[in-house]
Amino acid sequence: MTRKITTMTDEQWAELPRYREEWYRIGSATGPTYRPIVQETLGKLYGAIGYKTPVFLHLSSPPMALLCFGFLQLLRDQLRGQLRDQLRGQLGDQLRGQLRDQLRGQLYDQLRGQLYDQLGGQLYDQLRGQLYDQLYRNFWGQHEAWWIAFLLWGQQIGAHYTPVLREQLDWWATLARACGWWWPYAHVCLVSERPSVVHTDAQYRLHCEDGPAMAFTDGYGLWAWHGVRISQAIIEAPETLTVERIHAERNAERRRIMIERWGWERYLDVVNAALRDVDIEPAGSAGLRGLYRCDDGQQPMQLLVCCCASTGRTYNLEVPPEVETCQQAANWLAQQDEPLELLVRT
Repeated sequence: MTRKITTMTDEQWAELPRYREEWYRIGSATGPTYRPIVQETLGKLYGAIGYKTPVFLHLSSPPMALLCFGFLQLLRDQLRGQLRDQLRGQLGDQLRGQLRDQLRGQLYDQLRGQLYDQLGGQLYDQLRGQLYDQLYRNFWGQHEAWWIAFLLWGQQIGAHYTPVLREQLDWWATLARACGWWWPYAHVCLVSERPSVVHTDAQYRLHCEDGPAMAFTDGYGLWAWHGVRISQAIIEAPETLTVERIHAERNAERRRIMIERWGWERYLDVVNAALRDVDIEPAGSAGLRGLYRCDDGQQPMQLLVCCCASTGRTYNLEVPPEVETCQQAANWLAQQDEPLELLVRT
């Protein structure tokens, strides 16, 4: 009878954050793929469902792979049979389902919930959100590290997997460590190189202030500001923005980023923002603070403008429209879980 794991040791709990960071690094790794390892492992996946090892086409980036994909679509009568659903069903979802069933039987729900919250959930948000949704859906590779890491940790703390399931899980782990996105067909498998550059903020969201947050060797890149996809011009040429262009942007997050890049002080002046309240900051502050109301072209917006006593920097902090005084704005900000998310430097 399989022994149930009711808790982890102090050493295992202490190891979990390091393990999570290790797998985040795997999921966000840059540099060339390890082609021999990739081809050998993918050959095993093909063989497990009764297919011969395919021809491998290595592409410089996902967009180049998409171009190749389009060409293959023109030849689909000859190359018919994308294996995505079959591989996913037999060696992806099925593997995860069976391993989760075994984990469910061996780990009490409380421990399982704590593990997923601390490992699976965080890696899912960081890796899937930043390196999967930011590009395209239904592609496989290093961005699947979140579920692989979760299941491997269960094995590491004593969960029992059958030899076949352990072997298949190891294949997926090897691919996560060795390559980026890949697309399986009956006779051909497309494999994209990993990014050459990945920049993130402290919360692991794609972010770069002076260039692409993610880039590939062929010149393809993604520009992002704290996880929000934006155009290259907003990052590299913010001086070309205008109030008209800012107000034409329908997405509220992008609109605020454009204002931030253009300059809040300049923006508040141009739109004639109304000063609703002003007071002196508490003891230890560097001066006055003001509550401004303006219209960003889509909806009313209020900002608390204040100065950080320790750094001397001025900040614009967005607050709800119902706030009427600077102190109410400060109280509202103090109640937020992550108030620094609202900071916008001028």
